[in-house]
Amino acid sequence: MIVLAILLACVAQDDFVELQGRMVKEISDDLSSAVVKVVVRRSEKSASDGVPSKTLDQIINQIPDEFSGTVCSSNGLIAASSFCLSGKVDTITVVHGQKEYPAEIVYNNKESDIALLKIDAKDLLVLESADIDSVKQGYFCFLLGAGIYSNRALVTHGIISATYRYENQYFQADVKMNYQNLGGTVVDRQGKFLGIACKVNNETPWTQCSGVGFVFKATELKKLVDKHGGETSGEGIRLKDLRCSEQILKFQDHLVGVVSKAANAYVFFLVGGSGFLISEDGLVLTNHHVAGMTQNPVHDIVINSKRYKCKMITSDKFSDFALLKVDSDEKFPYLDIDDSDLMEIADFVFVVGNPFLTGFAKGTPLPDIRRLEGEEKDGKKKKSPIPLPDGNWEATISFGQITSMHRYQDWYLDAIQVDAAVNPGNSGGPLLNTDGKVVGIVGRLGLKYLDVFWRAFAGLGMAISSTHVSRYLPHLIKGKEIFHGYIEGITISDPEPDLYETPWQRGDGVLVVGVTDSATGFEPGDLIINIDKYEIKSKERFHGVVGTYPAGTTVKIIVRRKTDDGEFVSKELDIKLGNPRAIKRKH
Repeated sequence: MIVLAILLACVAQDDFVELQGRMVKEISDDLSSAVVKVVVRRSEKSASDGVPSKTLDQIINQIPDEFSGTVCSSNGLIAASSFCLSGKVDTITVVHGQKEYPAEIVYNNKESDIALLKIDAKDLLVLESADIDSVKQGYFCFLLGAGIYSNRALVTHGIISATYRYENQYFQADVKMNYQNLGGTVVDRQGKFLGIACKVNNETPWTQCSGVGFVFKATELKKLVDKHGGETSGEGIRLKDLRCSEQILKFQDHLVGVVSKAANAYVFFLVGGSGFLISEDGLVLTNHHVAGMTQNPVHDIVINSKRYKCKMITSDKFSDFALLKVDSDEKFPYLDIDDSDLMEIADFVFVVGNPFLTGFAKGTPLPDIRRLEGEEKDGKKKKSPIPLPDGNWEATISFGQITSMHRYQDWYLDAIQVDAAVNPGNSGGPLLNTDGKVVGIVGRLGLKYLDVFWRAFAGLGMAISSTHVSRYLPHLIKGKEIFHGYIEGITISDPEPDLYETPWQRGDGVLVVGVTDSATGFEPGDLIINIDKYEIKSKERFHGVVGTYPAGTTVKIIVRRKTDDGEFVSKELDIKLGNPRAIKRKH
């Protein structure tokens, strides 16, 4: 049965891009009439609450005049984003199909980021609603935004990232949200209405797309619509063609199971950051910069809404991973670690984490979490952590693909690059394949402008490969100090073209330009082309491969050597990696 499930998932993945593409087209064709274009004319523009107007002026200049809305009643109520109505509004026009309607604001709540507009129209078609209570993490969803230059809806797709946010009025989705599709319609794979896109993320600058946007649930919107005299008619708009829906459903069901297992083994670090369980006795993996950099021997964590203490075993700042042990005799759910070398570019992956701390306490950031309260006991002042507020501690899931393998990125020696959303708070969380096994530890996000407080997903994230972690795990478990291997006695450089058999082969191997220890087996002029099955095409890849092995490991190295008669031969060397204890590294 397990093999069959994996085969089904593989078949679905092979066909997924084509199937999802068909779904996007069908949704755009059939459901465009549910989305309207809202045109605002204002004499004065201003930023929304919490976003500095100076920054808006410098970066995006102004709030757009055209954005999206959703038809939510047959008698002319339109749902929109409150943020997009900021400033002194003079006139509002709603464009539905080929018609333009003057509109007025009948409800506007900046806190919820929801507004209701009223137009003089009758017999408008509304979407059929989904069963919101049955929605699960990992379900596919689609966001329809108004086509600014056409009457066709613009569609982005993703998954439900979290089901319970802000007192259960919202869910999170990794569909791409930006200004012009705020107020747009979010539907499930059957084209049924899930909610309204809003609150891109209050923690991100300029409310830019972070990959973890918020959706105001259809059930909550219905309460507002009913309160303001909204009416519905007929059965609602439906997709006309669901040829590929059942195939996608099989893949979705498989992924939902993967997500559920991962969420149970996820660890919240209350200082901010993520981790995950790798054994039933409570071993936890995370980043060094989450748990080790603080130099605290004990951390407060949350697993499945329950608080625990977690003790540091050891941490490696050079590789940016750390191992801890939960201080409990309980048996915990855990994730298996897979071989990341089996992964390829375009493979689907999940990221599990706590971006912007949105998983804390009912979906809102937990204030002053680092502060300790003092309480009197036996005449002495004892410090104790702030008690956890009630709430559904639910990790955020994002879905994407591998975009690059074996990246040598800063101090990440063998990184996996993904386009799944990675944000502050994701650090230390697992990168999972579609079998639900760990293929990496999420650690970094791509940034053009580095700012400690204003960082958001820019389309790529980095994870430390599980292969790298697995080689060091036995040392971590024993609490040993970790040293990364290096090859003693040689100096390397990029080779010149004439050192190859043909000039156009430049780019394969690194050149040994100096040998200080003849016992290594290297000779000046050797081209290192392979280390333990890994092809070496650059100095960066050389350092990346060697550094993922602990000192003392013996590796097989293949060199291309030029003989005295001008012929090239291959030589295999068994090299024991040295201990760079005396080498000072910058971390």
